[in-house]
Amino acid sequence: MSSILYVAIYRPLAGNVKHWSLWLEEVDTDTSTIYEVVGEATSFRRNTLHDRRPESTTRFVRLIHVCEFDGAAATADAKQKLEDQEIHNDVAHWSCQDFVLEALEGLHDEELIQDADYYEAKDELDSIYDQ
Repeated sequence: MSSILYVAIYRPLAGNVKHWSLWLEEVDTDTSTIYEVVGEATSFRRNTLHDRRPESTTRFVRLIHVCEFDGAAATADAKQKLEDQEIHNDVAHWSCQDFVLEALEGLHDEELIQDADYYEAKDELDSIYDQ
């Protein structure tokens, strides 16, 4: 089973900073999972949406391709890491964008995302951070 990881960018519900989430598309099974945090600073909560595509909302802006996971084991490891990603409600200025960046860093640290894929995605995300 192969899967593709993307960062999904959405127009904000309030304010002017775009919302980010991670979207894991399992190509062979046509399964789709969105990993995100919702809420406000110091009161975020995890929101995992199964069998949903980012494009299904009118707030959708674009996708940023991160990497592909080859095989069921790599996909399962990535899913577990994303499900376990820490939420920092103790940090006043922490946001959904930080959740995504930290999740990608964790996947990279676990060698689930290769250097070239990680740094390419990180550079693009850093250029639009806090926008």
